[in-house]
Amino acid sequence: MIRLYDISSLIPYTSSHAQDHHYGGINQVRYSLDGKMFASASKDGSIKFWDGVTHRCIKYIPNAHSGSEVCSVQFSKNGKYLLSSGKDSTVRLWDLAKGSFLRSCY
Repeated sequence: MIRLYDISSLIPYTSSHAQDHHYGGINQVRYSLDGKMFASASKDGSIKFWDGVTHRCIKYIPNAHSGSEVCSVQFSKNGKYLLSSGKDSTVRLWDLAKGSFLRSCY
């Protein structure tokens, strides 16, 4: 479960919607450069994209690495793409606007 903390009060915030949460452990969380979105990489094999203000899941890529766990995610500088790595020994490039897979490399 991802928790965001209010820095001044240290109160944690989590999504109250059960379908937003990952079903496995979380390996990494990365914010986009503009801070409006963040992505999470999970042992459940999915990548989730979250609204940085409401903390709601706005996009979901199940089986992002053919069912293998997703180890890391990184936004491109222009915010249009996401790079992910997984335990299937691949690095994958994703188009954020379409939520679609573009290319992989072994």
